[in-house]
Amino acid sequence: MSTIRALIQKMRSKRKLYAQLLFTALAFFLMVILSYAFMKSIVNNSLERNAEGMFAFAESQIESELLELKSMLGNFAQTVRNMILRGAGAGVLRSYLKDMTDYMYTGGLRMPDAHRLFGYFEMSADGPVYINLLRLDLLGDAGPMEWPWYRIAVEAGGDVVEIQPPGGASSRNAAIT
Repeated sequence: MSTIRALIQKMRSKRKLYAQLLFTALAFFLMVILSYAFMKSIVNNSLERNAEGMFAFAESQIESELLELKSMLGNFAQTVRNMILRGAGAGVLRSYLKDMTDYMYTGGLRMPDAHRLFGYFEMSADGPVYINLLRLDLLGDAGPMEWPWYRIAVEAGGDVVEIQPPGGASSRNAAIT
């Protein structure tokens, strides 16, 4: 009888040990699940804030570059206007456009792709002149009053405006006039 009691006593002590091990494993598993859920929320919130900050930074950088380009083109337009009022001809205007194109292309602006200048000048000393440094045919057979970029520029009343790129929406470059 004493051997049976000893065996039962031994089984009870092992059962407690197995119960403790099972409880510890379940507690650890629960801790892992709760930690995952808690950290997932923290990481998700952090990623959302960082993404919003990156988008805000990219947006402000784009706006800054556009403002810089518009400011430069406003000064450029004023200079061309003054040159025309002082009697500059097509050769002088072409030379100035080429100089500005070279300046923009060699890094005068932070936008190395912004280096294509063109224009139609009605009041130059040589009469109406179209200067195209793009090497694209923007005119076709139409006259200046029919060119979309020309009409938009005239309607802007002297302000610098952004237009759809010549060549359509499939073109990767924006045009500012």
